[in-house]
Amino acid sequence: MRLTRAGVVTVVGVVLLLGGCAHRSDTSQDVADEWIQPTGAPSSLTPSDASGERTSLDGAWSIVLPEGAVEQRLDSTKEDVEEIGFRMPDESEAGFPLVTASWALDSRVGALEDSKALETVLDVNPNVSDLVRSEIDWPGAEVAVVVTWSEDVELDTGAWIQVDSVALTLEGSHGTVGARAYALAGELEGSTAWEALRTVRLGQG
Repeated sequence: MRLTRAGVVTVVGVVLLLGGCAHRSDTSQDVADEWIQPTGAPSSLTPSDASGERTSLDGAWSIVLPEGAVEQRLDSTKEDVEEIGFRMPDESEAGFPLVTASWALDSRVGALEDSKALETVLDVNPNVSDLVRSEIDWPGAEVAVVVTWSEDVELDTGAWIQVDSVALTLEGSHGTVGARAYALAGELEGSTAWEALRTVRLGQG
């Protein structure tokens, strides 16, 4: 009883936008800059200095995972973007809680642009509700943005479930990292995926 392929793509897909921006006039640049600014209320997601062994990914970022978490490399559809998933030790039949991430060294797209693109896509999805995008402070990040939402997704049995999601996008001097945590509705905050996400740091941590 797991997500359908379409559901997996919707929920687990992690996309960093790596294209460059065309030259724009100062006026249009000002409008664009205002448009990409997060306007949501402060997020309840806060960084954690949890003890434990750090898993470092290509030197771009690191995370502290709960014992028993299983790493699963994902096939990226974007050139120069790496993607990965971590199955949590308390994973349910539907595959939650879950952590995924993508990263791109020397990305020309920052956390504001990337998170705004995510918000825009989610905003037109009729299965998405409670969408909030907020800028926060995060250790070692020049810019950090959190997007939270709930989404109705279909299982391979044809049944539908609601999933709560949080995406953390961090921008540093060497690129952008986007990490996400997912859990069944009402179970995200405080879950193993949530706590692992709180430990994400740019570089070696």
